[in-house]
Amino acid sequence: MADTATTRIFLLGYPRSGTTLLQSLLAAHPEVLSLPETFFFTHVVPSGRRWRLLRRAHPKARERLRELEGHGIEVAPRGLRETLPIATAGPTVARFVSSLDTRASRNGKSAWVEKTPIHLHHVDTIERYVSDARFVHMVRAGLPAIASLYSVTREHPEPWGGVRSLDSCVRRWRSDIRRSYDCVGKPDHAFVAYERLVDDPPAVLATLTQRLHLKSDLETIETMMANYAGTTSSIVNDEPWKSSVGSPIANRNTARVTTLFSVAEREEIVHRIAPEERFVAAMPFL
Repeated sequence: MADTATTRIFLLGYPRSGTTLLQSLLAAHPEVLSLPETFFFTHVVPSGRRWRLLRRAHPKARERLRELEGHGIEVAPRGLRETLPIATAGPTVARFVSSLDTRASRNGKSAWVEKTPIHLHHVDTIERYVSDARFVHMVRAGLPAIASLYSVTREHPEPWGGVRSLDSCVRRWRSDIRRSYDCVGKPDHAFVAYERLVDDPPAVLATLTQRLHLKSDLETIETMMANYAGTTSSIVNDEPWKSSVGSPIANRNTARVTTLFSVAEREEIVHRIAPEERFVAAMPFL
């Protein structure tokens, strides 16, 4: 894929870790285009062995491309390289990236942010097919993150694929933290702690924008802080559990933990996630 002046940013992490909050702040940056979650890379290289060996793009990847048009992003028609029997996923990914590059350019933006938390599970695929990709990992302490995911799947089970057990929420957090930790040391990966972000948003944003080669002066950071609430409509679909994104920024780590879990359950969770909490403590947060 040809190099471009557009900065391509992927924001990912465990669900309910603050990725939407950070996305709304970045979307308020005058140089940044953002949009609702695409889930595009969950379909680029499917799990089937034959698909993986051939590196074929699943047909659903093209469906996700068409969904971009619902966000006002023009997608070019398939080229010959996508229709050939031996075609790999590369051309389909190229259309995805080119579509966002073009939309950003037409809007006078020099960067775009794609936020789909589960793309954390597809970092290798993104790195393979997207040149100059930059990654921002959002990380939240285990107990409150697990409580938030456990709660939201009970309040809104259908969009989340059903109610998730406490065990599955714990296992997912442990797995996701390990995935992020595996990326420590890579030059194009940055790490943001939810707790640091909500404690001092301007300081974290100043460091992050500088790391992403975006404008990071005081006026720009103040603009982001003043306008982030207004970006919600452009980055959130019909997702009522994200209704608080535009609210004043505050640490919500204790909101659900004590009401959802007994003391014994909290102690058990803390015991289970202790190894990964050590990984969190060692991450080079901005």
